[in-house]
Amino acid sequence: MKRAPQIILSLWLLATLLWWALAFLPVPDSSPEWLSVARNVCFGSMENGLPSAAGWMILTLGPLSFLLFFLVAWPGELMRTLHGAFSSSGGRHFLYLAFAVVLLEAVWVGQKIKAAVETGKVDFQTHTNEDFPENYPRQNKPAPDFELVDQSGKTVSLQTLKGENVILTFAFAHCQTVCPVLVRETMEAMKSVKNVPVRLLIVTLDPWRDTPSSLPFLAEKWNLPMGAHVLSGKVETVNSVLSDFNVPRERDEKTGDVIHPALVYLISADGRIAYTFNNAPAKWLSQAVERITHGKNHTAAR
Repeated sequence: MKRAPQIILSLWLLATLLWWALAFLPVPDSSPEWLSVARNVCFGSMENGLPSAAGWMILTLGPLSFLLFFLVAWPGELMRTLHGAFSSSGGRHFLYLAFAVVLLEAVWVGQKIKAAVETGKVDFQTHTNEDFPENYPRQNKPAPDFELVDQSGKTVSLQTLKGENVILTFAFAHCQTVCPVLVRETMEAMKSVKNVPVRLLIVTLDPWRDTPSSLPFLAEKWNLPMGAHVLSGKVETVNSVLSDFNVPRERDEKTGDVIHPALVYLISADGRIAYTFNNAPAKWLSQAVERITHGKNHTAAR
């Protein structure tokens, strides 16, 4: 029983470090799928990649409440434990090691927060009150067909969606910059189109981590509405689709993150690419859908 305060204090420190590591530890692209799910369930996730308000409360109030309990239950014993640790060579080495680990983890957390703050300063959304330009280049070429799996496990292809207009874009789950805005703008465009059949397809740029089995979680995270599909498949299959649609991308092999534009294709009901956008506002996308649906004629860019 005499060593109980030492053991409990050590376990508290270890549990706290592991708890914060779960929330902030950098992981490679080969990290298991359950890790991303666990982080979101435990701490939530804001657009900048940081925990939600509830997540911060769990991260801070949880360990602090346990520490407060220990201080109330064993105030003298804990002080003697710390004094004894400083008095022995082994205890000092243990404390130095613990301090080094805490410092290293603090650096990880600090880097994560710094990156989130920098991300928050950048506005990836296009702000304009102007209508979709009448002279915006109109295209008229067949859209490359593909077969990928959506969040319900069903195979989706452009061929099966003929007869409906399609908003096609590209994003991935771990993206903390352009993707949240891109997904939100395309969803808003899809919802704002009235009495016109339109589908939203989001092809992952990260098939290594956005596997078909992870898509239900991703669809819930993005709050995708009915008629919106997030798509994945085998790595080589997804990469082939991205290449067919000429999606510029650069992948960091260490982190798995992908640098990419906010590319959106509008595909008409007959399966042909009508417009190509980069960082277009929802207003333009919805007006473009209505334009091709109601048959306004524009010069096609061949």
